[in-house]
Amino acid sequence: MSSIDPIRAYYDRNTQLFLRFGSRKEVQTIHRALWLDGVANLQQALNAANALILAQAQYLFNGRETLGIADMGCGVGATLLYLLTDLEPDAYGVGLTISPLQAQIGSRIFRMRKIHGLIVEADFQRLPLTDGFHLAYAVESFVHAFEPERFMAEAARILHGAVDGKPGGRLILIDDFSGAAPADQGREKWLDLYRRGWYIKNLISQDDLVAMAARFELRLVENRLLTPYLRLRVIPDLPAQILENIFLPFWGLHPIVPSMLGSMALQKCLQNGLVEYRWMVFEKL
Repeated sequence: MSSIDPIRAYYDRNTQLFLRFGSRKEVQTIHRALWLDGVANLQQALNAANALILAQAQYLFNGRETLGIADMGCGVGATLLYLLTDLEPDAYGVGLTISPLQAQIGSRIFRMRKIHGLIVEADFQRLPLTDGFHLAYAVESFVHAFEPERFMAEAARILHGAVDGKPGGRLILIDDFSGAAPADQGREKWLDLYRRGWYIKNLISQDDLVAMAARFELRLVENRLLTPYLRLRVIPDLPAQILENIFLPFWGLHPIVPSMLGSMALQKCLQNGLVEYRWMVFEKL
């Protein structure tokens, strides 16, 4: 069995539920809502991360005739669809997902919307792409990387360097990172449940990420804490423990059970600072 097989199965079996209960039909994202300043409703909150990425794409587009975009962990392609709807016909994009179901749904959406982008089933640690991209991003997918250094190496490989006065290509990560809060036995319990429930394979600190990126000539240019813009739904310890005890026996029956328990645990980790939700942008030198 490949190391990514359990994550592939997790998304194949849960994606339809995520889209039905965790998103909206108009948006089709399966990442978190961000209630940034000026955001007035859920649809805007679900698109807030997409809007942040679009602003980076527009910055990179300035002075260029075309723009290549790679979504490293695209889900059903909602973020790429959002970008290309604004940037076409002068931009091209490829979304990569390890889930064949997500690739099928995303490809169908792109055909229906007549968007000239591709959704491809592939491992983002071994990209089936040549170089020549100006923007790569990963929204809540980097934490699934078994080999985060290989992920960073692949992102750096496909990105343009700075040339003719134009900035180098950029890599954007919107994801969970290890926080600075001290861990005790109670907090570690919730962190472990989050890791197991959501198949988290790397949860590094922002400092370690910056050092790793530098080894691949990727320089940090933006770093923003997004946790305050999440609307957390934290269950107190005793009810959370009761829910865990009720649902743990059903862990292996369907992936939605570990997903639900992992989500409950993540809320607690975000609240107590063991996990931080961040926006980090790196530029290729």
